[in-house]
Amino acid sequence: MNNNLRKSVYLLLLLLPTLAPALGQTREMAQSQIDKLAKIETDSIASYADSNTYDEEYFAEDEPATIYYPKNLKGRVPAVIVVHGFNCKQKFLQKLPQHLSSHGFICITYTALDQKRPFQWPPGLMAAYQILRGESMRPDSPIYDHVDLDAVALVGHSMGGAGVLHTAMMPYPNGLSGKIKTVVGLNPYNGGPLVAKVGGGANDSLGDDLSELKIPTMILTGSYDILAFPWKSLAFYNSLRGPAKHAFLSIDRMDHADWYFIPSEPKYPILRAIVYSWLRAYLADDPEYRDYFVDRPGSAFDRYLKPHLSNDPNPLTRGGEPFPPYLLSEEGDPLGATN
Repeated sequence: MNNNLRKSVYLLLLLLPTLAPALGQTREMAQSQIDKLAKIETDSIASYADSNTYDEEYFAEDEPATIYYPKNLKGRVPAVIVVHGFNCKQKFLQKLPQHLSSHGFICITYTALDQKRPFQWPPGLMAAYQILRGESMRPDSPIYDHVDLDAVALVGHSMGGAGVLHTAMMPYPNGLSGKIKTVVGLNPYNGGPLVAKVGGGANDSLGDDLSELKIPTMILTGSYDILAFPWKSLAFYNSLRGPAKHAFLSIDRMDHADWYFIPSEPKYPILRAIVYSWLRAYLADDPEYRDYFVDRPGSAFDRYLKPHLSNDPNPLTRGGEPFPPYLLSEEGDPLGATN
């Protein structure tokens, strides 16, 4: 070993005791901020589900949609439509609208009646939008004249994730293009293992071409997802064009549903924090929160979100196809180039 190499190794050994605590402090700092963003102020929200929020053609039998809203509503506020995935109910996602409403958003969530194929989701989302719109104009409604209909978002999981992405792109009245300000697909289904294809098809009817979707769009997946493979969800992101902000984020070792199944919910805080930050940035137009989606040293993304992202694949998928831990487009780039 030459002298220069010996000195380098010696210096590294001296630094190791200080590097480990620094890494731990970074993760601790990130988790502390995530917990703060994900906190649900349950005392600040109210909700209702009645005949005015039920559509028998698209919602599960005798199960009206639920509207969550801040108790002290003042003026008009942004609204979010939240929908579940295959073989699920609205209750599985209830913490997400509760969380968003505790931080100032009005939310509506429902249980879909037909949920065997991705193409069945748009009609239900249209019905939820019409109920939200109707409640904002009904004098007896708790949210009367409080919904900002120019600031409505769609958020959906799995098949509902594919459903919201396409509904936001499809022209009105068959879809909600022009009515939606931003959209978030959570583990959006675009085909997966054989068992998933048997249950939900291969998404052939909708496809993964979102090139006509011109609003801020986030694809949020999990590196351990074995039902909606991350590289399948990535295809949605890769088709996006235009100057609007686009994001693809893969949460470290998050599986398809371990963020909402009660009681474990091991990844729910990070997912809630990311969705909330995105909606604050691109639905509520809060410039401070756009820093959570800019990949540069010292940004909120760099400090708080990046430590929770990875492309570490689930061993059960045998590696699959490669996918990145994240991709963030540059706003204003017509081709949606990534950082």
